Amino acid sequence: MIHKIASKMNFKSNTYFLSIYFLDLIFLKSKIPAKYNNNFELLGLTCLILTSKHLENDPSVPHLQYFISAYNYAISQ
Repeated sequence: MIHKIASKMNFKSNTYFLSIYFLDLIFLKSKIPAKYNNNFELLGLTCLILTSKHLENDPSVPHLQYFISAYNYAISQ
């Protein structure tokens, strides 16, 4: 899902890989049991948003509504 959204928004590959890295760190260091960790898609989208704000050189990183519409598009396919 993160890859689909990153591709749809024309992000660099570094943005995608860093967001996966952040998500991996969260899962590895999390003290929350796996059965309660059911919002991983939302967490992945949050990692992608934070990474895009950090790595993308475009001064106008898309607003949250564009991420949400890209997420809805990725989920529907």
